[in-house]
Amino acid sequence: MMKKFLILFLILSLITVFFLAGCNNKNAGKNGQDFNNSQAATDEFAESATQAAESIEDKQLIVMSITPEEGYRIISENMDYFLIDVRTEEEYMQGYIETANLIPLQELESRLDEIPKNKQIIIYCRSGNRSREAANILINNGFGMVYDMGGIIDWQQAGFPVVK
Repeated sequence: MMKKFLILFLILSLITVFFLAGCNNKNAGKNGQDFNNSQAATDEFAESATQAAESIEDKQLIVMSITPEEGYRIISENMDYFLIDVRTEEEYMQGYIETANLIPLQELESRLDEIPKNKQIIIYCRSGNRSREAANILINNGFGMVYDMGGIIDWQQAGFPVVK
């Protein structure tokens, strides 16, 4: 949505620049230099606007939702990841994914320094609500590779192992 708004804004800005360049050129027709100067300025503006849009787009981080199957593949192939269980300690003790790090959602913001920024972060909870909230917290704090795997209920229904 933000990307569409930004593109629309850039297009409208360019149209405005073209319109103003045409209306304010009182000496048009004396020589082609005035047109060339305004055209060069317009081209320069368009280029800088495009670069600004690309810069903003590069900095937009999003939460990626993954299935338990995709999460299992990352874990079983020992890809560079950090697995976070954001449930309570009581829920965690009832069963958890083997390599999970327990960081309850209520403690997440105060424990961000425990989470590596150079790894894929996979988050899960019981049903998927808290993991989505936790993933957004991480994105808002500059973590780039954040995957919301949903809940351990789906993980177990898919037949994947848990430690009890």
